[in-house]
Amino acid sequence: MREFLVLTKVLLKSGLGDILQKSENKKKTAGRGGRIALYALLTVCMMPAMGMIFSLAAGGYRMMAAIGQEGMIIELICYAGALATLVFGLALVMSVFYMSRDIYNLLPLPLSPWQIVGAKFTVTLAYEYLTEAVLLGPAFLGYGVASGAGILYWLFAVAALLTIPVLPLIYASVLSMLFMRIFRRVANRDFINVVITVLMLVFVISFSTFSGSMSGYTQESVMEMLTASDNSLLGVMSGFFPLFIFLEKAIVNADILQMLLYLLCLLAVAAVFLFLAQKLYFAGVLSISETSSKRRKISVTMREKLTRSNGVLKSCVQREWRVLFRTPTYFLNCCLITFSWPVFMVLPVVFSLIGSGKDQVSGEQVMTSLSGMTAAMNTVSAAALALIVTYGITVFITSMNFTSGTAISREGRSFFFMKLIPVPYRTQIQAKVICGLILSLIGTTFYAAILFVVFILLFGLPPLSLVFMILITFGINLLINMIQIWVDLVSPKLEWESEQMAVKQNMNTLLEALITVVLGAVLGGAAAMLYALLPINLYVLCVICCMVLAALNVGAYHLLAVYADKRMQELE
Repeated sequence: MREFLVLTKVLLKSGLGDILQKSENKKKTAGRGGRIALYALLTVCMMPAMGMIFSLAAGGYRMMAAIGQEGMIIELICYAGALATLVFGLALVMSVFYMSRDIYNLLPLPLSPWQIVGAKFTVTLAYEYLTEAVLLGPAFLGYGVASGAGILYWLFAVAALLTIPVLPLIYASVLSMLFMRIFRRVANRDFINVVITVLMLVFVISFSTFSGSMSGYTQESVMEMLTASDNSLLGVMSGFFPLFIFLEKAIVNADILQMLLYLLCLLAVAAVFLFLAQKLYFAGVLSISETSSKRRKISVTMREKLTRSNGVLKSCVQREWRVLFRTPTYFLNCCLITFSWPVFMVLPVVFSLIGSGKDQVSGEQVMTSLSGMTAAMNTVSAAALALIVTYGITVFITSMNFTSGTAISREGRSFFFMKLIPVPYRTQIQAKVICGLILSLIGTTFYAAILFVVFILLFGLPPLSLVFMILITFGINLLINMIQIWVDLVSPKLEWESEQMAVKQNMNTLLEALITVVLGAVLGGAAAMLYALLPINLYVLCVICCMVLAALNVGAYHLLAVYADKRMQELE
């Protein structure tokens, strides 16, 4: 146990070093003070979102308490927090357990597998607490204030915040160890790590959504439970996380016995998890350093292709692509998530339709609703709506794509390479922006084009509207990517132990998301007000928007190029 505690302390210090470790000189003190100021600024910026969560929980309590089903709010809070932890924790577990640099130092030490896994699990749990505090803290606070809860509720709410991430992270850890053991003999480790994480994401979201739905209940049974007015719906969403039923009953009824039962069951699950870790972990982790190579005869054509010289910018772009696609953490967090998020949004809808059975809406009803909507809107209104929706999708997806926003931080200890090669700094920055721009365009233009095709078929929009959509999408994508890499240039996170820390534990990404969302809202709001207040043609407004975006991009590019040359010389 002593070895476990010491290892946990060391890993926490190395993983949360920016916050925990003390500064030794004035330069480091100033840097640490700047980070604290950044965290304080981010906290202030997140206050509106946290206030919204607080209001939703309080309003939900008042609405459900009127029918005696206020426990559903607690169940929804627990389920949403656990599912978010499970989805985001899968990639984090793979990174911390198998891809961090400290693995090569830990394996030769006289440590048991359960001690290594337990310490790494604690570090992962500490990361998840930051997310849980922002998402679940305001929700529990809103419920407690609205219900006038007593002291037991607040004690149990704190216990819930500390324990809700444990069960989903155990699920993620066991799945990771099982998959890594099964595929331990596969030669291409990077590729199989990506495949494993993607498969686990699809499986977990599909299964948890299906098990957490009310597909097993008929409309009559649901109505009977609603009219029972005794929190009879409590537990209908806890199929995937069965222990939560004890936690929910403890919080709703202030039941100490239920809380003790929940904690005992959770301890038992944790013990089983450590037992499995003792049996499974080494089998998968010992093969992480293996690489594969093939001996093949190179033809004349292939030799010419391999030895062909490229332009400087093209070579830099190719290097960026190779790093992004060959590093599983970067591929999952920068590439895959950008254009896969609609899949995870559609899956719950699909399972809801499957589970609803005979009560699902018929195709004839859908067409009737679409016909009514078509009759209620004219072509100009439909075009304006399509442009607004497309713009919103573009700003959201691009703000959540941190390919450019972590481009400098991802260099880590290889940052010196950027300063040694005989390539201008601005050219290297251009290559990074191009990679981020391409991924952003893949994640936005494709879905926006589908939306516009639907609107063209429904409302008969002219093809010119599609042209403006493409131009506006490209312009806002380019602007956001340049802003993101600018923010990362100001304070890059170059010291990290695992690639996950450069992307997911990089506070720059939150600041970039806030800046770009606010900028997108300001630009979009200004265009909407101009269209609403002035008698201006929609397509004339689109031309003005394109010109404004072009001017902003030209100005941002020149400022970024000058700043990059200066800042890259300052960084060490």
